[in-house]
Amino acid sequence: MLPPVTHTRDPRLDISQARQVLKDALRTQDAREIVRWLEEHSHELTRSRFFELMFSFGPLAGTLLNAVGRLLPTERRLLGEALGRAFALGAVRPADVRRSVPEHWSGAAPGDPHLGLAEVMILTGRPAMIHVYVERELEIARKPHGQDRQRIAAARLAFVALPADVRADLAARHPELSSSSADVEAAA
Repeated sequence: MLPPVTHTRDPRLDISQARQVLKDALRTQDAREIVRWLEEHSHELTRSRFFELMFSFGPLAGTLLNAVGRLLPTERRLLGEALGRAFALGAVRPADVRRSVPEHWSGAAPGDPHLGLAEVMILTGRPAMIHVYVERELEIARKPHGQDRQRIAAARLAFVALPADVRADLAARHPELSSSSADVEAAA
């Protein structure tokens, strides 16, 4: 939970308005609803509380963050940076990130590589957040009888944004992240 605020602006979150924004974004499958809300609410604690609410819905958060196809690069950057700040403030925790990555059976369409979600995670600029995300995508892709092997592409995309030491550790444990294994899989 976020600490109380001592600033003069009121950073409280209008829960009903925030829920409506999330419903609209889900209904339209468009993260522009979220970006509009972020543009109207610039106080970082208000934004953090919004993301705290959003991530309390688990896979819904990942589904919404994956819907960035219609966003301009500046809008994607705003979304990623605001989410990264919420992570830094503790409003979104590593366990929240893990729960937010939807699996096929929890709302993700089979065949969706989650490249939009990977891009937003990269734009957070938070290696710890990106690391959790990459690990979760790989876990889902490795499930027996899973329908989500294509998610390795998103994991690879986010993987390159990690510091070199973290990349080395992950590549040693997950050979599918290396480009040579990508070439082998593509040829198969």
